Amino acid sequence: ITAGGFQTARTTRPIGMDQHFQPRIVLQTVAGATVEVIASASSAVDPTDVKTASNYDANRIDTLPTGRGIDAMAALTPGVVTSSSVGGRLQVRGAMTSGNLYLVDGQNLMDQAYNNLQYPIISDSLEETQVITGAISAEYGNVDGGVINTLTKAGGNEFSGQIRVDMSNPAWNALRPYQTAPDNVLSETRNYTLGGYILKDRLWFYVSYNSSGGANAGSIGGIKRPATGENIGAGAGYTDSFYDYRRNFKLTYLINQDHTIIGTYNNSDSGNTHRNYSSGDLNALVPQFNEFMYWNIAWRATWSPTFTTDIRFGHKESAYSAGGSAERGAPIYNYSGDLDADAAGGSGLYYDNGIFNMNDGGDKREADTLNLKGSYFFNASGSHELDFGIDYYKGTRTARNEQSPAVYLSDGSGKLVEGRSYNIIHGVEGYKYDGVTPMAIGADIWNMWGGDGSSEEVTYGIYVNDKWKVNNNIAVLIGVRWDNYETKAGDTGSIASASGFSPRLGVTYDLFGDQKWIFKASYCRYNSAVLQNIATASSLVGKAASIEWAYIGPTGWQPLSVIRDRNNYDPANVTYYEDPSLNITVNPNMKAPYVDEMQLSATYSFATENYGRGYVTLTGVKKTWSQLMDYRIGWNGTINPTEIGVDYDDLLYIQHWDNEPDAERDYEALELSVAYQWGNFNLTGNITWSSLQGNYEGESSNSPGTGQGLHLMDRWRDNNGNWTEGYDYTTRYPYGYLQGHVPIVMRFQADYTLDSTAGKTVFGFAYRFDSGYHYSIVRLVNAYNVVPAFAIWSGGSPGVGSPVAWSAEGIAFGARSGWTQYKDGQRRTEAFNAQVYHDLSITHEFNLFKVYNYQVRAFAKLLILNFFNHQQLVQWDTTHLNGANLEAPWVKGPTFGTSTTAGQFGAARSYSVSLGVRF
Repeated sequence: ITAGGFQTARTTRPIGMDQHFQPRIVLQTVAGATVEVIASASSAVDPTDVKTASNYDANRIDTLPTGRGIDAMAALTPGVVTSSSVGGRLQVRGAMTSGNLYLVDGQNLMDQAYNNLQYPIISDSLEETQVITGAISAEYGNVDGGVINTLTKAGGNEFSGQIRVDMSNPAWNALRPYQTAPDNVLSETRNYTLGGYILKDRLWFYVSYNSSGGANAGSIGGIKRPATGENIGAGAGYTDSFYDYRRNFKLTYLINQDHTIIGTYNNSDSGNTHRNYSSGDLNALVPQFNEFMYWNIAWRATWSPTFTTDIRFGHKESAYSAGGSAERGAPIYNYSGDLDADAAGGSGLYYDNGIFNMNDGGDKREADTLNLKGSYFFNASGSHELDFGIDYYKGTRTARNEQSPAVYLSDGSGKLVEGRSYNIIHGVEGYKYDGVTPMAIGADIWNMWGGDGSSEEVTYGIYVNDKWKVNNNIAVLIGVRWDNYETKAGDTGSIASASGFSPRLGVTYDLFGDQKWIFKASYCRYNSAVLQNIATASSLVGKAASIEWAYIGPTGWQPLSVIRDRNNYDPANVTYYEDPSLNITVNPNMKAPYVDEMQLSATYSFATENYGRGYVTLTGVKKTWSQLMDYRIGWNGTINPTEIGVDYDDLLYIQHWDNEPDAERDYEALELSVAYQWGNFNLTGNITWSSLQGNYEGESSNSPGTGQGLHLMDRWRDNNGNWTEGYDYTTRYPYGYLQGHVPIVMRFQADYTLDSTAGKTVFGFAYRFDSGYHYSIVRLVNAYNVVPAFAIWSGGSPGVGSPVAWSAEGIAFGARSGWTQYKDGQRRTEAFNAQVYHDLSITHEFNLFKVYNYQVRAFAKLLILNFFNHQQLVQWDTTHLNGANLEAPWVKGPTFGTSTTAGQFGAARSYSVSLGVRF
């Protein structure tokens, strides 16, 4: 800052993406020397915005003992947990893993079916990632967790590049208890990047390429030969070859100083030769292929000093194909897990072949996006930044989802018809299967078919967001957003649609107007993303229908050719039937779930000339969800399949999806964040104390967005032998801690840079603490229930076995497997041990030579996770013996409290090495 008759003042502060900095500088009247003004706030403190956000610079992340991908950076954020019970996906401030919004260069990369990030990204192409967890502005919709916003590198007027090789080998690592020595298999990932200019000061580029491949050793799970009890599958070894190729290209064109066009293109493909889907023998190993692509074009324009626009549109595609070919024959499926009729206990699900059909066209998912944003700056009782815009998203899914190779013939309606194609799934009676001979005892045939065409979801969002700086002390956020979604499918037409408003309100108070003490308060409502696999539940697209017939062929052990003979099954004896387009319905006015969030925070930032700078922030947050989506069975009538020409004469209960008023999910947390920089030393970290409670998980380890099934119709006998109608959901799903509940989470990272004549060395350290995962004390209680003549798929069950609901007619009495009973009617009352890890990294870089005035440098990084090799027990057996009735005493199982597998211990010490050159 310069002015005649005053000293020149200069202040320097890094400004992250989506951050504002408004320095307050007092000029001295003595002219001459330049005065360095120390910024009072850290780069993570935005005095003009109420949102809670963390910014991560990819260059710093590269020197730390952490992952370098988007999820790895997001996992460093307060309020974020990665629960193994939901597949290790990110849960942000109590939301389900489907509640986040991932943007890369503004492109929405969410998966259509499950609304999580499945798209592979090149870590070396990342520039910066911002994770917004609270007080999210109205600019962002379809999110109730966090916004993970990533910017990729763009090139410039200087050329830069890198060649990097990341290497790991399980043989380098320490062993956990009960773990056998792994094979000595080196895995390599090669990264190549180059950025620079095509036209200096006008057109820049950045290109990235990543390749990895190799082989992993695996083994088949245990299978017993029924006649002798001999293990014929246990330990059978195989090699799974894999490949992964990723490409990214970005162009930035400066038309003039006021208009810029940015284009990004990305594609990748990966695959496995022997994917193991719970295989029962080596013949069951199947290939899998994945393909991904997206492009995005943005036009940023400054029309005047007070008005700017940002227009972007993009397209994303992904495709998944897996399974054996039709020539390999249909799979044999053990639906009990007990392959030996005389064995005690099951051994998991096993297949004679892959459960998917490589020839069904695959699962194809596409998305088109359009974002129009304008920003208007004006003064009126202070200064205003008024953002307004429109978001458009269209997600399309095409998937027949045939879950076995085609073998026999059907017309796709569920009737046995000559000349068409059938898929055999089951083929074992008493779950007997000998995978060596191979032979089996026939039981039934299960034909599965999907729907042609596609399903789609279209969402619109309109928003207005005003950042109003009243004065040097007060800034106000006033925003509102309107969202609308609509779903339809080619086989059923329009399915559901609804709209809703979400206000975003907040205030920031700078106590002294010097950005040292800043207080923030906000209230926001977020409309959650409507998952396409829920909103199109009544469509066959992406979901398989099935029908099952009884086996009438030769008895006793038979070759598989006999078991698979179509003539050995009775077309008149239907034992199972399901059809999403027949007995699953969706409320056409089902609204999007929403969450109300209240947040308070206080930040103290400091800057000294001799002792560094930094900040401390304390944030309290409370969130409550409403209108959660769930299904009911037995509450919405029945349907007769024969009325629509299906060869099954029995009534089916309808499974109906709608907003569930009894579904509960609540989150509370206190977050402490710190940052400190002193010379070459940097420290960042956070502690989160939180509670996640409710009766609605809404997802499982492998399937986001599955609902809960709180209300299922059932009949059962009480201890006096009386029949009871209805079903109390509080028994099956009591209120308590949910699977993302981790009461205390700590993440701290530190780095120190040492410069010497030998080059630059960066020492990195990370501390990770997660309090113990909570579990429930449960047992199975035998009960006499209605046992149906056949069942429909419901996605959930009051019992413990396969998730089923019941037909309205043709029922018989008998003993079902029983109820899952929670001790004292409470869930997740116990906790395993906490996990603590200390990680270390050392990165050294030194000069090699110069080429055309560009200094070429070599670098090496050593990464050691769990440096002290802390052998921590993090899980143990929690089995309780089954009870004769609900009032029976609780008795621990004989193995309760013991640990006999490596997976029950925390990760052992591991090593990885990165080598490369850069300029």
